[in-house]
Amino acid sequence: MAPPTKRLQPLQPYNKTGNSGKAHFIDTWLDIVEFKPWLEKKIVSSYGGFQAYCVVCDEVISNHE
Repeated sequence: MAPPTKRLQPLQPYNKTGNSGKAHFIDTWLDIVEFKPWLEKKIVSSYGGFQAYCVVCDEVISNHE
């Protein structure tokens, strides 16, 4: 699969007063044609947010900040 051709938005941090800097899933990623076959939105039970999940790798995708 070819790498995406457009620049993606980074994971956006939550308000520092709210959720300790956790990043959240950006729903528009699901509209990118190159991502549709392998990207899913998964809930994170520890803080109730969502993460990007690769069904091919069986891994959560992190922003590695």
